[in-house]
Amino acid sequence: MAVDREIVYSGQTIDELISLESDFDAFEILFALETELSKKAAVKDVTTAEAYVLAIQALRREVDNGGYDQFFVNSSVEFAPIVVAALKAIGCDRIAEVTSRAISALGTTNPDSIAEIIADEDAERETVFAACDDAFYELAGFAHESDLEAKLLAFVKANREWMDPRPADLNAP
Repeated sequence: MAVDREIVYSGQTIDELISLESDFDAFEILFALETELSKKAAVKDVTTAEAYVLAIQALRREVDNGGYDQFFVNSSVEFAPIVVAALKAIGCDRIAEVTSRAISALGTTNPDSIAEIIADEDAERETVFAACDDAFYELAGFAHESDLEAKLLAFVKANREWMDPRPADLNAP
């Protein structure tokens, strides 16, 4: 049962974050995890599992707020090379297919090339993006406790040994 408060991260391990599931919904736990993993990624390499969490969270946030176009325009474009693999890894094959169609409209997963491509208006690409946006919204919905979050949290639990959200100075040699 979710409560009306937010998770305050204070150095919890991944197991400690997961244990908050009785008090917080998946969206809130994943948001806290993403926030800390983003800080870690700024100063230290993250594992593939951690990068997948960041990629899926970025996709969800950006597409929910402005569509695939926003995902490719903002800094989240850095996840373009791995986001389809991340979605497949958590079992969201249909969303992976939709995301792959959006990427195909660009012709590349290279973030630098995407920035150049997206700067030029392209009506055909925008039509593809609009169809992909609609498909994403249908599949992922706007609900906090969607199938996407449930699958991502299950992935986190299954891969907990590859995740450490604690600040780099607490866990780095």
